Amino acid sequence: MKLLSSLVLSLLIVAVTATQSHAAWAVAMGTDGLPTVSRAWSSVGTAQSDALSGCTKEGYKNCKIVASGMSGCLALANTGTTHTRWGVGQATRKYDADGKALANCKALKAGPCVLVHDFCGS
Repeated sequence: MKLLSSLVLSLLIVAVTATQSHAAWAVAMGTDGLPTVSRAWSSVGTAQSDALSGCTKEGYKNCKIVASGMSGCLALANTGTTHTRWGVGQATRKYDADGKALANCKALKAGPCVLVHDFCGS
């Protein structure tokens, strides 16, 4: 199941890619699931709506937007092999977003954290 969860997250992230004209992105997370990443939209509102919809369709509960933007960088870190707790980082530079995601994950005190994905919109 853990491998399947990682695969689902990878597919959600790779399913869409940001372009110059569609660079808005959003991350929704439920209290019991993986982050749902939506990007390649022309507005932040559309990206947020899509991320919330994806989170709900996956069956996760209490979905909410945890990060969104039109540009800048996003990073996701999780608790290694357990994949149950996630840290999200948002910043103007990838390095800073990575650091924030790892720090937020470590603050959960749920196990060792690893960076699993990052990207920067234009």
